[in-house]
Parts: sequence; structure tokens; C-alpha cells
Amino acid sequence: MKKLEKLIENKKAKVAVIGLGYVGLPVAAELAKKGFEVFGIDIKKERVEKVNQGQSYIADVSSKELRMVVDLEKLEAFNRGITPDFKVTLCITSLGIIATIFAALIAVNVSRDILKTYIGILALIMGIILLPRANFKFSWKKTIEIGILAAFNKGLSGGGFGDLDHS
Repeated sequence: MKKLEKLIENKKAKVAVIGLGYVGLPVAAELAKKGFEVFGIDIKKERVEKVNQGQSYIADVSSKELRMVVDLEKLEAFNRGITPDFKVTLCITSLGIIATIFAALIAVNVSRDILKTYIGILALIMGIILLPRANFKFSWKKTIEIGILAAFNKGLSGGGFGDLDHS
């Protein structure tokens, strides 16, 4: 953490801003003006082209200040389209949200002892299944199954914010 703090303090940290709309572009431009190297990522090619040409399409960011940070090579925009990595991330995130909500709804109606037993058994089973295999090969089926199971477990266990109140 201290390394990151030092990078931020010395303005050596590289920052990625995902989405260059009404929030993302002003944030990216401001960070670039402060001296950080900023990478803007957007799925709209028109936005990426305009940013890299120093042309603002947002009222809160002038083309003059945008052109300045682009010319100083402090801000560069990218468009990678919908990549396989993005699809995997979207799949895991979407299913994770659904499973977490479902599990949280169940968790408030289940006793604490049952939850602890479930979490212990799940951890043991996941360890038995995953640890002996050194080579993990990507498959959508495994990705979806592990994502749903992990999110469901997260929802049952309180979502990382402590135990759910069962009273």
C-alpha cells in the first residue's frame, strides 16, 4: 500500500478510467491535468477518436484543456470493443449479482449454524476440486459454475460486510 501511496504522491501512478461519458471524461481530464498518465477506455469508437484528437463532447471539459493533456501525452483513449475478457467479466458479474441477492434473501431466513456448516463444507469441496489440478483450462461452464457458487456463498456469508443479522 505504501508503494501505491508513493506512486500517487509522485504522480507516477497510471490511471485507467472506464467510460468516457459525462462522469468519466471530466475525471480523466482532471487527473491528466494533475500530472497522472491516464488511459481512457470506452466502447464507443467516436468518443475515443474525439478524445485522442483533443475534441471535447462534454460541456464540463473544454476542447482546449483536453487538447493540452492529449498533446502532453497525459491522456490517451482506447477502444477494444467487446473482447472475450469483457464477455467473461460481464458474465461473472451479472450472475454474481443475481446469486448474491438470491443467497442474501435465503441467509436471513436460515440459522447461523446451518450457514456455518454450509460455508465449511463448500470451502472443503472447492479445495478438493480445485487444488489438485495444476492446469486450469478455460471453459464457460466452469466459469459460470464457479462464479455463481462464489457469489451465492458471498451472499450467504454476509457479502464480506460481516455476519447478517438473523434476529
